[in-house]
Amino acid sequence: MLSGSVATNSMDALQCFTSISDSIPSWITRVTELAEHTSRKHAEFSEEFKRLATTNIHSIRPASDVLFQPGVAPDANTSHVSGHASPSIRLRRELIIFYDSHTQTELEGMVRDIGNARNSLRKGKLSQLMGKSNGGIDMFASARSCGIQLPRDGFRRTRLSTTAGTTQKESAFEYTDKQLETAQSLCETAAHQFLRTGDCAKVLKDILSKFETVLQTTTQEAARLREEKEREAEQQQAEAKEQQQANGVTSVYPSPLKSIIAEDDKPPEPGTATIEVDDTVSDSSISIDITAFRSNRFRM
Repeated sequence: MLSGSVATNSMDALQCFTSISDSIPSWITRVTELAEHTSRKHAEFSEEFKRLATTNIHSIRPASDVLFQPGVAPDANTSHVSGHASPSIRLRRELIIFYDSHTQTELEGMVRDIGNARNSLRKGKLSQLMGKSNGGIDMFASARSCGIQLPRDGFRRTRLSTTAGTTQKESAFEYTDKQLETAQSLCETAAHQFLRTGDCAKVLKDILSKFETVLQTTTQEAARLREEKEREAEQQQAEAKEQQQANGVTSVYPSPLKSIIAEDDKPPEPGTATIEVDDTVSDSSISIDITAFRSNRFRM
């Protein structure tokens, strides 16, 4: 059963289909037990009618099942609604129907639980649409942070393909919602029919058929969404690893000090570092003005 707290909280598509697929087996059990209960009650109603029929109290009405309107010929008896000729028929049912609170309570609870499931479907569908709309924004933000400029034509094609994929995925939401809507309407029909005729076995059988269809659809969709979510998680981990490796490369050229240390994995001792000297420079190429040096010294 979908509880009220689960139905009111926001959930994604995977949680939505998973919760419904987990709730359907208990619904099937409840409807099956209710069908057995209504069958027993129908037998009780029939036995009660037979018990009362054996007493000395009998109805003075005729035993005819067809009642015609007084003063009107049978052939001229027409329906006021459709205008077609049809006799007014009252079916004489050989049972006495009593109100059964258990049947009505179970059917009312089933209608409420199906309504909660349909509400979770709408929230899951909205969550999926919001995720798809945020996907394009996240793609542009990551591309701008990396300095990548995306072509507009490519984005248009991606957006169209994403919309088509979303429409295809939404069919699972729509199909499941229609099946649940039909089952919800059948529960209301069963409650009304049991009050009138004391038997709703056929309607309960149709409800079980709808539940089995919903169970198959939600199970397959939950498995597909689970696989898709796992693939997205693996892809995000791979992208994060590539981004981490890209940020780890700080410089293309190694520093001279690191190359010296890397030779024997020990830093050089003080005074033993190699100093490069340009041998092409000669002493004759350097000119010093001695007179300017002497004059400045005497002034001091």
